[in-house]
Amino acid sequence: MGARGPQLSFNGTTQYLTTPSIEVGTAFTVIVGQTPRATNAGYDRLVETDFASAWFLGGNFSGANYCWIVNNASLEGCIGGTPTVGTRDLVVGTFAGSTRTLYVNGNQ
Repeated sequence: MGARGPQLSFNGTTQYLTTPSIEVGTAFTVIVGQTPRATNAGYDRLVETDFASAWFLGGNFSGANYCWIVNNASLEGCIGGTPTVGTRDLVVGTFAGSTRTLYVNGNQ
């Protein structure tokens, strides 16, 4: 359908977003479909801009749950769901004001 809003540029060597930075709005949602091919390790990223100044959606410290971090909030303060190798998960992080909510396959 074509680009909407700012364009993104990724560094093909490191797989990092290079420009522009994505600012955290007052309310937004990040949606990822994920089928783990291996057991998650600590803080595996599904998608991230920068957890310290923006947001991170991925695995928690142990890799046993999904984790949603916005604006350097407590790292283990918003976790849920259990990634299972070979099983597809729909992982959704929402942010409104200062409230983070994580949904995995429709469950909060």
